[in-house]
Amino acid sequence: MSTRTYVKWTPKERSQLKQLVKHQNAHSRKFDWSEIADAIETKTARQCYDQYILLFKTNDKSEVRHSWTEDEEQILVQSFQQNPYKWTLIQKDHFPALGIRQLKNKYNQLVKAQSGSSNSQSVNTSSCKDESRDLSGFNKSQNLLDQKELGDMALLLQKMLSL
Repeated sequence: MSTRTYVKWTPKERSQLKQLVKHQNAHSRKFDWSEIADAIETKTARQCYDQYILLFKTNDKSEVRHSWTEDEEQILVQSFQQNPYKWTLIQKDHFPALGIRQLKNKYNQLVKAQSGSSNSQSVNTSSCKDESRDLSGFNKSQNLLDQKELGDMALLLQKMLSL
C-alpha cells in the first residue's frame, strides 16, 4: 500500500485521470485503480477512485443511472447466491463501475419483483426447473395485472427460478 500525502488535484492530474479511465474502460469494464495511480504518480489508488466518483460519476447523471441488462441482472443474482451479502467482493469481481448501494438496490428490486409477482398472480411454471414452486394457488380476489405486465413478470420469475 502506497503512503502518499494528500495534495490537491491539479487540472493536469484530472485530465490524466480522465484519459486513463477512458482508456481502461475501452479495454475492459474493470478499472485497475492501482495501475491508474502508478501512472499519475502523486496519488494513491483510493484517491484516484474517489476523484473519479466525485468528478465524473456524480456530475454526469447518465452514468449515475445505470441501465441494467438481463445478463447483468443474472450475474448479480448468481454472484449474491455464491457470496451472500459480500457486496464489496461482488462489486470488485463483476461491477467495478457501480457503487455498492446500486448493487444492493438492484438486487432488492429483483427480489421484490420476484416475490411481488408470485404473491399477486398465478403464473404458469411448467417451463421452470423447480416444479415445487407452483404459484397457482394464490388468492383470486387480488387485483389482476394486465396481460403484458403479467407476461413480463412471469418471464423474469422463470429466469430467476432457473438460476
